Amino acid sequence: MAALSNLCGRGVFIREGRVQFQGPIDEAIRVYLNQDYFGSSRFNLADRTDRSGSGAIRLLAISLRDDQGRTLGSVPCGGICRVAFEYEMRTPTKYPQLAFTVRDSRGQCLSRPSSYDAGFDCETWQSRGILICTLSKLPLIPGRYRLNTEIRAGGEVLDYLEGAYTLEVDESDFFGTGRLNPHSPVLLDQKWSLHP
Repeated sequence: MAALSNLCGRGVFIREGRVQFQGPIDEAIRVYLNQDYFGSSRFNLADRTDRSGSGAIRLLAISLRDDQGRTLGSVPCGGICRVAFEYEMRTPTKYPQLAFTVRDSRGQCLSRPSSYDAGFDCETWQSRGILICTLSKLPLIPGRYRLNTEIRAGGEVLDYLEGAYTLEVDESDFFGTGRLNPHSPVLLDQKWSLHP
C-alpha cells in the first residue's frame, strides 16, 4: 500500500468486477482497507480454507487475554498484551515454531514476534493447547492492526494465515506524561538525561 501511495496519483477499487471507487490514491486505499483489509479475521479460524501449509498443526483461534486468562476485546497502548494462539496438532511434529507479523492499515510490517527468535524451543507441543506470546509494553499507537500467522517446523510451513486476527489497540498514556501525541506508529520506551 505504501508503494501504491508513493507511485500513483489515482486509484480504482474494483470488487467482483465492478468499480467501487475511483479517485485520489490515498482515498482509494482507505476505501479498500476499510472494506477488505481487516475483513478476513471475522471468520472462525478453524473454518478458514484460505490457508496454506502441510496441516500438521492448525490454528483454531486467536484471542487477547488478561493475566487471569479472560478474553479481552482490545489492549491499551503501552499495556501488557497477551496474544493466545489455540492450536491442534494433527501430526506429531518436533520443534514447532510460531511467528506472527503485525501490520498497520497500509500493510506495512511493524514487527514479527517469533517463538524461535525469543528462544522458546519446545521439542513438541501437546496435541491441543494454547501458546501465549506476552508483550510486556505494547509499543503500538491506538488503532487496528492485522496479524498474519505462520507455524513452521524443520523449514516446512505447517499453517499460514493472512489476516488471522485484528488487534485493537486503545488510547493510553504510554509515557505516563499525560501527552497523547504519537508521531509514528511504534512508540519506544525511552529515558532522557542531560549531562554537562
